[in-house]
Amino acid sequence: MVYHKLAVALLLLTGTLYAQIDPPSQIVKKRHGQAATLSWDYTPVPSFTLMYFSVKATYDLNMAPVELDQVPPTSKVKTLVVQFTPQFPKFVYYVVTGIYFGTNGRVESFNSRTVGAERIGPPPN
Repeated sequence: MVYHKLAVALLLLTGTLYAQIDPPSQIVKKRHGQAATLSWDYTPVPSFTLMYFSVKATYDLNMAPVELDQVPPTSKVKTLVVQFTPQFPKFVYYVVTGIYFGTNGRVESFNSRTVGAERIGPPPN
């Protein structure tokens, strides 16, 4: 019985840790609605086929990022419009993951380094 509770606690902790992303390795200052360009470098995973890159964003480092766009595997750059919200008016964080097809189906790579956008100028309405 104790092992069962410990296993459930570990599963819950694992889900919590997965939702967190690394602190940003870079922060750029952007106005609400201004364009920003993300670029990345990657090393292909042997025996897996890269299907696309998933560009994700979150307003809180403790929340799981949400997919914004799927970028073809031949591209390594994405220009997007930085959007802040009234609930999170100061920062937005971006990560990129590789989506592969492997022997057991779809596999997602670890998040890339986190890039943060810090708002300058007036807050969003």
